[in-house]
Amino acid sequence: MRSDAAFQKRLVTVKLSIDRHDLTLIDIAAKMQGARRVGFIIEAAFRRAEEVILDAHTFLVAPPRFDAFEAALESNSLEGNRKLAELLERPSRWG
Repeated sequence: MRSDAAFQKRLVTVKLSIDRHDLTLIDIAAKMQGARRVGFIIEAAFRRAEEVILDAHTFLVAPPRFDAFEAALESNSLEGNRKLAELLERPSRWG
């Protein structure tokens, strides 16, 4: 972990209340990875935050490009695209 003054000023303290059983599980997993509890929790929370943000699937596209995208979708129906149909039939990972 960096120790310079500029980095230390960016740190924020977060207090948690956690079930003892959950904490034991976290401690076991952290130890298995050779990590400290706090680092393990921060890394897990960061990974989950990235996953949630990336799963949002928000795309900003200029109108002409969106029109071209929409036309491409309409010209390639599901009937002629078995792989796309299979993909759309799969249950989502996020429930």
